[in-house]
Amino acid sequence: MHSINIIGSGNVATYLLELLRNNDLFVVKQVGARRAESAAALAARFGIAKSGTLDMLDKTADIYIIAINDDSLVSLNTHLSLPGKLVIHTSGTASVHVLDSVSDARGVLWPVYSIRKENLPARGQVVWAVDGATPQALQTVTVLANALQGKLVTPMKDGERSITHLASVWGNNFANHMMAVAQQLMETHGLSFEVIRPLLLGGLQGITQQLPLQLQTGPAIRGDAQTMDKHLTLMASQPELQQLYASISESIAHLHRKEN
Repeated sequence: MHSINIIGSGNVATYLLELLRNNDLFVVKQVGARRAESAAALAARFGIAKSGTLDMLDKTADIYIIAINDDSLVSLNTHLSLPGKLVIHTSGTASVHVLDSVSDARGVLWPVYSIRKENLPARGQVVWAVDGATPQALQTVTVLANALQGKLVTPMKDGERSITHLASVWGNNFANHMMAVAQQLMETHGLSFEVIRPLLLGGLQGITQQLPLQLQTGPAIRGDAQTMDKHLTLMASQPELQQLYASISESIAHLHRKEN
């Protein structure tokens, strides 16, 4: 059985602890975090005996998973040294070599999913992208990823993860922003968001069976200039939304002209 120390107390760290609970191949020994109280609270939630800050880190574990934000990763090179230990980060954008001063054995275990600790995804829902600085590191990270019982485990090099992360921002973060704009439009005019919630859910459910390019509807793909002009008029007091609406409409039309 491989021992693991997890550094981080946020969404991904919480999800990993949930998935590794009572695992037959891996056992978590310690939770570390910038703030001792955050580490202690998370450790207590999952029955982990040891917790603490980085300067209290137990250095006898086999594997160290760094589940912290991207901006903080580089700084670990001057605060942490784990020679010979497998050090794995969970970022979709950082290189497998970002922690090269921490250890020569490095890997990546990135959940291609927007994880929120208030509503953790069930087992079998998450795709895990894996990488390793050496073949041995990649092999161990892959075994670990499979033990998490996700939907899929797929090897991804730095460049492939960067493109996948970019695509995820377009398809998830930006799409959610569009729905937030829709919510504000409804509520600003005294209308309930519940009226359009089924429409939005239907659009999201559609991609379980078809690709997004096949599902596009609306005035932009039809070239319905009259409807689009009316929409722009309704947003006369919100020029920033008018600009966004016009840009997205043109993008839809351009994309489907290329496809056809």
